[in-house]
Amino acid sequence: LLQVFKEEGISVGVDTCGHVPWANIERMLPYIDFFLWDIKHMNPEIHKKLTGVSNELILSNARSVAERNIHLYIRFPVIPGYNDSEENIRATCEFARGLSSLVELQLLPGHNLGRSVYDSLDRTCPIAAIPLISANILQDMKQLVESYGLKCSIEA
Repeated sequence: LLQVFKEEGISVGVDTCGHVPWANIERMLPYIDFFLWDIKHMNPEIHKKLTGVSNELILSNARSVAERNIHLYIRFPVIPGYNDSEENIRATCEFARGLSSLVELQLLPGHNLGRSVYDSLDRTCPIAAIPLISANILQDMKQLVESYGLKCSIEA
């Protein structure tokens, strides 16, 4: 399917955290125009605590994609109290700055859009206790990212 898209001139992007064997990614590279690459935390132990897996494979694969000159958009889901510390944002920027094919770093603030679905099913939303981040704090984060010479956007 990816080959047909490429032959038809259809741009293909992959939204991933990159936690797969490199061989799976490498097989697709001739047909991929860009990656949306989630990075949730730079500390491998904290990443494992939050997600169940270390970030080492994720970061290694992102470096390998960048080395092959495929456009990368680093997506940083901002989760207050979990990964929004200045230290983690700076570490993410340092990593991103080393990716030669980086297009931009995208800040992804949490939202309430899915909570009504949980309510309608009479279920507890697992992220209901996580507060939303203010627009002012997001702007401060954006300025911090840009201070590293990186292009940054805040995605809705």
